[in-house]
Amino acid sequence: MSRTRGLMRLTKNLLILSVALGTLVAVPPHTATAMAVLPVRRVLLVGGSAANGWLDPHRDSYLQRALTTVHTATGQAFKVSDHTIPGETAVGIGWARYQRWVRTVHPDIVILSWGLLNDVHQHTPMSAYDAAMLNEIALARQAGADVLLVTPPVTKASATNGWPLEHQYMQAEIRDAEFYAVRDKHVHVIDLFSQMQAALTARGQTYRPYSADWAHPNRAGHRLAGQLLAEDLLQPYLRASLNL
Repeated sequence: MSRTRGLMRLTKNLLILSVALGTLVAVPPHTATAMAVLPVRRVLLVGGSAANGWLDPHRDSYLQRALTTVHTATGQAFKVSDHTIPGETAVGIGWARYQRWVRTVHPDIVILSWGLLNDVHQHTPMSAYDAAMLNEIALARQAGADVLLVTPPVTKASATNGWPLEHQYMQAEIRDAEFYAVRDKHVHVIDLFSQMQAALTARGQTYRPYSADWAHPNRAGHRLAGQLLAEDLLQPYLRASLNL
């Protein structure tokens, strides 16, 4: 069997395995060789409805889009376990359920991206939110996973400051992640919200072309947020830390 045919068979086998076990980012033909060399990285996604891709026509969230872009650029394949749950919160998922996800998935990378408006509506005490975020990061690190805390994309609610508590929760989660990040090079904070705000300002645009409703990005919003997040993941320091 030629080397090319062998690589194609390996790619096909990995794709079949992914269908049985989870979601694997699609593999363009020209990256088959790279995929055969690079080990598949297991990724656990945790968040609410925005991270779940709500109101994108194909539920292609900014998180999924970013990983697809990284794969296309590098040949790195990801086996994605998507445990984002619309309507859920960091406190609401509970310690036992999150622990079960981590133990089941055995992730190399955990991406935490909460939308925060559910916490606003449920009046989540800030102390409870802090404790939940710190526990999520700690458990992921105990399992040997790299952790990415990704703030949510810009929406009508956050852009107009109609829900000021959302920004308080956002600052809290950044603070919680930075508590670990200054001590642990495998914990990273990506302030996607601020990056997307800056991108819209640079374009002379508002949130309107990118929002599906007051709480969720539309397809264009997910696309822009995914592009910005992919650019972060492709930075040399993050690629080195995440072994991409």
